[in-house]
Amino acid sequence: MCMRGLRRAVPAVAGLAATVGVVTGCGASHSSTTPTTAAATSPTSTATTAASSTTTSTPAPRTTTTTVWKPTTPEPSPDAAAYRLIETWAAGDRGSARSVATPAAVDTLFRYRFPPGALQARGCTDPTVSPGTCTYRDTRTDSLYQFNVVHGRAGWYVQSVVPET
Repeated sequence: MCMRGLRRAVPAVAGLAATVGVVTGCGASHSSTTPTTAAATSPTSTATTAASSTTTSTPAPRTTTTTVWKPTTPEPSPDAAAYRLIETWAAGDRGSARSVATPAAVDTLFRYRFPPGALQARGCTDPTVSPGTCTYRDTRTDSLYQFNVVHGRAGWYVQSVVPET
């Protein structure tokens, strides 16, 4: 194997590679100890490749699909929307509850056990004003459940539930 003319590359200084020697083939008759432009830009020069190749990768933007919740069975009044949600809560039916209340309202309400026979309607705000509020009281514990209702295009639905236990 021919090793004649093989010289060591010097690390890059200030982003430019300096080569101490020139690699010559087996048939070449001489070697140079002075840097040459050809050696510094040669694709076989390891120092040049390492010093001049800077790779920056930017992650691809994440695409997310957001589904906007819409009530599938809005009610004609604020109290009807609140009462419908209470009926689904009493039945333990989260799927039906989501037809008249946002997922957040359903999740909040269903964290609590339904108080059978103890829930008392305390009234709703003026049905001509949206958003509004309907309040129910647990007669056994005096806890209150505030149903925040909103009028959408097709009717009323429960936007959030605030338990005051």
